[in-house]
Formats: sequence, C-alpha cells, structure tokens
Amino acid sequence: MNITAPSMEVGLEALQRETFDYFLHEANPVSGLVVYKSAETWPATMAATGLALACYPIGVERGFMSRSATVARTLSTLRFF
Repeated sequence: MNITAPSMEVGLEALQRETFDYFLHEANPVSGLVVYKSAETWPATMAATGLALACYPIGVERGFMSRSATVARTLSTLRFF
C-alpha cells in the first residue's frame, strides 16, 4: 500500500475533525460532561470530560470551533464543578 503525503493529510484531517466532533456532540450542553461512549446507557466520565477540555484549544487552532464558543463551553464545564 502506497499512501501519498496529500492523501494522508486529507485522511488525518478527517480523523481529527471526526474525533473533535465526538466531544462536541457527546458533551452535555449544561454541565459540559462528556459521555464515555456514544450510547444512551453509558455515563459521562471525568476522563472523557478532561480529554474534551484538552481538545477544545486544539479545535480552535485547527479552525473547528471559534475561540468564543470554546471559552463559553469550557467555562460552563468548570463552573459545573
């Protein structure tokens, strides 16, 4: 299998975006807590929430989310605790 650099970049970009979107879609809009797996019966965990908080600034740098939306989301999560 010969993967060219441009196709690898496209694939990595898609993977980064899909991973980031998981944290956006699986976060509770009020508490900011993130579900461990994308299934209705799975609980939110501190590990997933912590990873989301680390992911948000990277999403800003990659252009996946605005800085102001990231600040609002992060503050609502931190204020929940």
